[in-house]
Amino acid sequence: MLTHLVPLSLSPSLLPSLISCGEYIVYSGPLRALCPLAPNNVNTMACAAIAGHTVGFDGLQAELIADDSLQAHVSTLLIIPYSWPLPFALFMSRARLLTSLPPSLP
Repeated sequence: MLTHLVPLSLSPSLLPSLISCGEYIVYSGPLRALCPLAPNNVNTMACAAIAGHTVGFDGLQAELIADDSLQAHVSTLLIIPYSWPLPFALFMSRARLLTSLPPSLP
């Protein structure tokens, strides 16, 4: 998931790591560990973990990226099934324009 720094609602443990210059990976790893750190920013990922009932919160690899140049919140899913007889990948992306950025931010 990519988003601007402003709408992020993060645990205080992640705040010192944020840098307000370009793209910064706030978190990368299993979704279960990200949920309590950024509860307002993981809804789409949590739905994917539940919908893919064999994946779950431990099997879904999540990445939260903050970028102060973005004007949208972007959720991207890359699904690669391991038990399908033929290899394939499904890529989906959704963008929602941010309307609540302070005027001083790009």
